[in-house]
Amino acid sequence: MAPGPNARHITRNLLKGPSGIASPTFTALFPYFGQLISREIMDIDEPSCPRELCGIDVSDDSTFTKNREKEEMIMMPVYRSNYDKKTGVYSANPRKQVNGATSWIDGSFIYGPSGLWSDALRKFQDGLLDLDDNGLPPLNKKGLPLDNFPPPSSHKLAKPTEMWAFGDKRAHENPAIMSLSILFMRYHNAVAKEMQAESSSLNDRELFVKARLKTTAVLQSIIMYEWLPLLLNKTADDLSYVRYEPSIAPQIDSIYAAVASKWVMTLMPSGIPVRQESGCGADQPIRLCESWFDGQRLIEEYEGDLARNILLGLAAMPAEREDQIIAEDLLDYSFGPLHFSRMDAAAEYIIRARDFGVKVGERFVADHQHYDNWIELFPYLNLPEETEQVLKDLYGEMSNMDTFILAILERDNSTQTYPGYTIKTTIERQLTRLRDADFFWFENKPNGLFEDDEIAEIKAIKMADVLAKALGEFVDVVDAFSIKDARCQIPLYNASNLPDCSGLKTFDYFAGNEFAFIASWIWIGLFPLVVIGLAYGAYTISENRRKQGHQVYRKELNASVSAIANMTNLTTAPSHDSGNVIYASEWVGEEEVKNVRVVLDNSKYVLYVQTVEGIPIRSANLAVYEILTVHVCPKSPFTVLIELPKSYDLVLRFSSHDHSQRFCAKLNTYVYENGKLLVRQPASWKAISRRAVTKSRRKENLNSFFRNVFAQAFNNSDMRSREPATNREIIEFEISKEEFADSLGMKANSRFVELMFNVADKQKRGFLRFREILELVIIMSKGSPDRKLELLFDMFDFSGNGKIARTEMSQVVRSLVDLAGPSKHNSDLEPIVNEMYDCAGLSDKDELNFDEFKRLLTSKDENFMLKVGVDWKGVKKTPAPKKTRSKILGTSHKQLKLESLPDSMNSVLHSKDSVRRGSNYSQRDIGSLATSASSLSVDDLESAFSDDAASVHSARIGFCDTPDQTLDRRNAKKPASLQLKHEAPPKFDPKTAKYKAFIHYIENRKREIAVLFFFYAVCTGLFVERFIYYYHSNEHNGARQTLSLGVAFARGAAEVISFTFSILLITMCYNMVRFMRETVLNLYIPFDKNIVFHKIVAWTALAFTAVHTVAYGFNYYFLASGPASHACFFKTTPYDSDAFIRVGPTLYTSLPGVTGVLLLLTLIVMYIFASQTARRYMHSTFWIVHKLFIFLYILMTVHGLLWLTQKPQFFTYFIGPCTLYIIDKVLSVTRRKMKLKIIEADILPSNVTRVLFKRPANFEYKSGMWVRIACDALGVHEYHPFTLTSSPHEDFLSLHVRGVGPWTLNLRSVMEASLRNEREMPNVYVDGPFGSGQQDWYNFEVSVLVGAGIGVTPYASILKDFVHMMRTKNRFKIKCQKVYFIWSTNNQRSFEWLIDILKQVEEVDINSTVSTNIFITQFFQGFDLRTSMLYVFEEHAKKLGGASLFTGLKATTNFGRPKFLEIFKTISEEHLRVKNIGVFSCGPPALTKGVEQACIKSSATTHSQFQHHYENF
Repeated sequence: MAPGPNARHITRNLLKGPSGIASPTFTALFPYFGQLISREIMDIDEPSCPRELCGIDVSDDSTFTKNREKEEMIMMPVYRSNYDKKTGVYSANPRKQVNGATSWIDGSFIYGPSGLWSDALRKFQDGLLDLDDNGLPPLNKKGLPLDNFPPPSSHKLAKPTEMWAFGDKRAHENPAIMSLSILFMRYHNAVAKEMQAESSSLNDRELFVKARLKTTAVLQSIIMYEWLPLLLNKTADDLSYVRYEPSIAPQIDSIYAAVASKWVMTLMPSGIPVRQESGCGADQPIRLCESWFDGQRLIEEYEGDLARNILLGLAAMPAEREDQIIAEDLLDYSFGPLHFSRMDAAAEYIIRARDFGVKVGERFVADHQHYDNWIELFPYLNLPEETEQVLKDLYGEMSNMDTFILAILERDNSTQTYPGYTIKTTIERQLTRLRDADFFWFENKPNGLFEDDEIAEIKAIKMADVLAKALGEFVDVVDAFSIKDARCQIPLYNASNLPDCSGLKTFDYFAGNEFAFIASWIWIGLFPLVVIGLAYGAYTISENRRKQGHQVYRKELNASVSAIANMTNLTTAPSHDSGNVIYASEWVGEEEVKNVRVVLDNSKYVLYVQTVEGIPIRSANLAVYEILTVHVCPKSPFTVLIELPKSYDLVLRFSSHDHSQRFCAKLNTYVYENGKLLVRQPASWKAISRRAVTKSRRKENLNSFFRNVFAQAFNNSDMRSREPATNREIIEFEISKEEFADSLGMKANSRFVELMFNVADKQKRGFLRFREILELVIIMSKGSPDRKLELLFDMFDFSGNGKIARTEMSQVVRSLVDLAGPSKHNSDLEPIVNEMYDCAGLSDKDELNFDEFKRLLTSKDENFMLKVGVDWKGVKKTPAPKKTRSKILGTSHKQLKLESLPDSMNSVLHSKDSVRRGSNYSQRDIGSLATSASSLSVDDLESAFSDDAASVHSARIGFCDTPDQTLDRRNAKKPASLQLKHEAPPKFDPKTAKYKAFIHYIENRKREIAVLFFFYAVCTGLFVERFIYYYHSNEHNGARQTLSLGVAFARGAAEVISFTFSILLITMCYNMVRFMRETVLNLYIPFDKNIVFHKIVAWTALAFTAVHTVAYGFNYYFLASGPASHACFFKTTPYDSDAFIRVGPTLYTSLPGVTGVLLLLTLIVMYIFASQTARRYMHSTFWIVHKLFIFLYILMTVHGLLWLTQKPQFFTYFIGPCTLYIIDKVLSVTRRKMKLKIIEADILPSNVTRVLFKRPANFEYKSGMWVRIACDALGVHEYHPFTLTSSPHEDFLSLHVRGVGPWTLNLRSVMEASLRNEREMPNVYVDGPFGSGQQDWYNFEVSVLVGAGIGVTPYASILKDFVHMMRTKNRFKIKCQKVYFIWSTNNQRSFEWLIDILKQVEEVDINSTVSTNIFITQFFQGFDLRTSMLYVFEEHAKKLGGASLFTGLKATTNFGRPKFLEIFKTISEEHLRVKNIGVFSCGPPALTKGVEQACIKSSATTHSQFQHHYENF
């Protein structure tokens, strides 16, 4: 668009002046009829879509700045016209504005631009238009797109259906143009009635067409032969019709559209006259500025025929004088939109002319006269001299002058009249062109529309005749356009004698949207919390129901147990009868209640609390209480509180008051018989619940107690800062044996606990006080080795005679071994004790004194007790004091010389034979050992023996090897044929460590990285392409101009969403993944990571969904902050002219809004229930909710059907993955139809259930694969994944299922019921097998298998497969030559079934190809006293029998967690020629994360690359 000065400054300085000066030539009807002509042939006022604002700064204009409290920029909104979107792209192809009208003088002002429009105006009776009895048009019930602007009186938009329907969509602009529309509609009906009277045979359609033809012809005649001659000061003969010219293009010239057609506005008066019904008088005039788009109301409220009186008044009143002055009603108070109700019409037309590209040099001048400078131009302008200078100052150069201003200022010097030559020539050329190019012009005889007489008749009809026929009698107009011949004149109204124009009004489109907008964002934020709350509530209800069912079961069990007890007189407590067994419920705090039975032991005066099955829960030694206080609640809940001051209280609930009374009576008798006193006090339940010291409250006191013990032991000042009263309470606080055992992390019935407790309880009160605990802590943390041994000696001296008998030593060994859990392998410990005595040279001793006891434990290491302490639960191991250590070590550098690495470390890291030695390589071929001392600092030693490194801890103490029998396998001499060149490992360079770690990570994850790079490259490309398209390329669409960056972000994110949600289906095609895993593509794509990739894609989709949602939040804000017309780019969603975009209706009633909301809700629900927590505790709910993906994809397909901004793209991405998914599911469903019978089931410890079922035909799989199973007893549609523990060569399939969730626990219950009742086993349905990274173990020369807990299941299959290959001598088929199996378990007894498999491996593994190491993590770490002694016994057991004391395996049993970094480092040193070592782990995330970090660090510091493959459960 051409630039120029501020349009408002131009109009204010050049076109403003005094109005009310009458024209000597034209009536006031003349300019309005000129406006009719413009509406007849063109519609160029429609703004472009998108709306292109060319605002005019009016900040300094008082007309628009009234009532403004602060200074701000005020822009008058002017929009560029609609144009052909194929033009305006580059300078050689300028914009071509689109004309919404037909360009012909064809009566479209009366009948509309189309047949549908005209049909909406018809009455469909006798060829008439639909006018009521008062001659007024019908309401716009058909929804014609009429212009709708707010009238100044109400500043509200009218409802389109309540507006009158006209052929001209802008007919409501003012009362004058509306009256002209009514006039010609009435004229049409008058003509139709005449024709019907002349020929009654014509039907409705024929009458309408003939009446329309004649009315249009009359309009053509009036325009060309009455209105135009008066404007040009010519006669009708001067403009006579010659012929039809088909070569003439009927286009609208830009200069006519933007300039010449607007000249009539200079003639429009400020007031619209209303002539009285009779006579020449006039009623109160209508102020033009106050009647914009208010004509309908004025006509309806007028008692007479206002349209008639307005037309007659306009024909009787002169127009404004022909000059450049424009009335203020148009210059300052023209109509505008809601947000800017007052406009400058002249300034708007200046901008419009610039938009059309109309320049001064393109004027239509017949004689080619040009104005080259201001001097040549000024004589043709009607301007005072001072105004000429203003004109020059505004434009500078004459070539910059707006053509609109030139045309308005120009005069015809030949006649000294207005308009000037430009206006006259332009209008004449335009109208004559349209006439001559119109084949249906009424004077064109070849078209056959009218005969000569009819043409003459039509040409004789003037505007006055139209008024007379349409308005009826008493019309005295002679010439409707010329004031000279007016019979009755009304004086021209001046603005001074008219009502003032109201000022500018604005409008906040967003007002009323605040609640819906804010509430929508709030519920979006709260909905996830609501879903989580509902999920938690549902889980709680489910658990409560389960607990209630369990309680019912317990009650039934209680009844049965009670009945059995009464019949058999059987009790579980020592020496008591059935009368001392009471069943009740124990309240342990809050709402937690559990069913128990209370046993009163007469022999020991001890109260036992047990489960209903007889499992001990706690005991209370009542002998320490002289007075036992009991509080009884006689009302529901019937409760008895037994105060136990030195422990936590016992709160029992009974089913009735009588039941509680019987208990109290029995307890009173029991106490009295033991010589004690029982005090019974009544109390309310509220008082009891407040008074009772529950276990949680007691625990808080214990925590404070032990915190102060360790603060005092290690010289912490916390205790000294407390109040004396608090210190006194702590010192006098006493703990029971059970609480002492809990502080050690052990069970109260442990023999070891009892021994240590008896030693510490010097006063034999049955409780320990602050000083006794403090003394024990100080001895074990700071005491000398002899002092610690003395404590042990006192513990193991059962008889107290200062001697430890051999039988007592056996009991010591038994008590310590039982700490790790009893095992079938350690039933006979006597040989181990004898071995210890022999090794220490005490075989002839039946009793040991202290020195001999010390010799027994320190025969191999005199410093055995140096760092031994006791680990307390929740407290780090107490370190030995520095002074003691320095004194013993005798070196300021704290260097400790060790003979060799601890044997347990050697056993972990060095098998008897290495893969490099060959199958026939034996120990006796090694030769002599080149021993060398290893130098380690104390800090290094502490690190090696830390809590995290129990795998490297060893009990060399007591090991009876001589130094020459100890082997260093890495330095052993070998035969020449097997001798290897040992290359020194590269030195660690800190500068390159991070780089090497990075390279390792890339090397180890290159397939994953490549896939993720490709995936995110596609996502980025899709997002960027759509973003650029909507931000730049799709300029004509308009979304970006209206919605700013929001639409670009929204559409970019939507494209990625379509892609990612489609890709999700591919990741779930298990059968396809399994098939592709066996192809060469598996070398480049990690198909076994499909679940991980599924999660990554899902999170990516969620992230872009969030972007899409937030972007549309901004989009809704921008849409709701402007008029509905700004949303014109929504081609499929038109808005009514009075419509406002409301957030609520748009969001919750439209198709995109409703589907978008449902999509968001569905995604939130699905993602919440797909979380790890939900899957664990509500797996069935997760599975059901995840089925919503079908509904999700339906919504996504429907979401874009309206084509709001573009053609829907989702189906393009979705069709391929959907097809693959359907095929994959068909294959899975086919397999699921096969019922597999469970052959065998075993109930194993730790909630593990072994299930064995028949292997289907053609079921081929590899070790390490997994399947998804469903059980008909638990629902045939609920599938869960489990790893196969059977081997591919076996004829059956087996699973080991650990009960950690509802489904697995229910499966265990079903199996228990079937086994107990000897019922038939249920059937299972199998889907699979599916591949995983674990099955690639055989592709590495050296593989490390790490399993934790139930995570060993894939390795059970792998090891059995490996055993089978060794037995059948098929190992040549695989690459793997060495396997390290590291098993980390809480308790080895939980997986006795795996130990049986490991035994089979050891039986056939004569070359030590598999190195197995077991880590029991539930036990104590490092140099804890119990752990150190267990290592002593373990070493002797292995020396004696060659098998572990705990597992019966040759593999080493370690206590604590494995230190993978050290293990991997030694493995790398053991296999110097192996570059890539495969590490496979399965277990909890903490384990796999630790293995991953160790792999990265080891790859950075060794020559090997550790490639990690893991699975989590």
